[in-house]
Amino acid sequence: MTLEQGSIDDLLKELETKGEESPPPAPKELSVSPKASAQSAVPKEGDFTALLSADSRGRGEISAASLGRMMGIATTSELKVIEQKVDLLTTKLNGLSLKVDKLLSALNNLPSGGDMERIDIQIGGLKNMLKEILSGMSDRE
Repeated sequence: MTLEQGSIDDLLKELETKGEESPPPAPKELSVSPKASAQSAVPKEGDFTALLSADSRGRGEISAASLGRMMGIATTSELKVIEQKVDLLTTKLNGLSLKVDKLLSALNNLPSGGDMERIDIQIGGLKNMLKEILSGMSDRE
């Protein structure tokens, strides 16, 4: 039997007589009033009643990876990248630490104020010795 030959009511009665379940009723037509706004259908953040009503309509399945991304949880690949960056930063800091140690040891080897005074006294002694030698040579001539 086709739809052209009979009505939908006849088909429903025929299905009921065979003991089969009747098809779900057709959705009701929705009418939109001119006063309704487009934003009233969008649930606001924190509106739990809207979330509950949306949940009762049924949702599709979502993967754990998508859920994790929405929650802001880092994936394993992102954690590996972060770990590599931390390792690189640690290596650079160790290199910088070695350079600072070398610089400090070089600064410690530089003469201090007391060393400079001793060097000045020794240079003064050399000057006096050279003057004596030169004056002794000029006296002999």
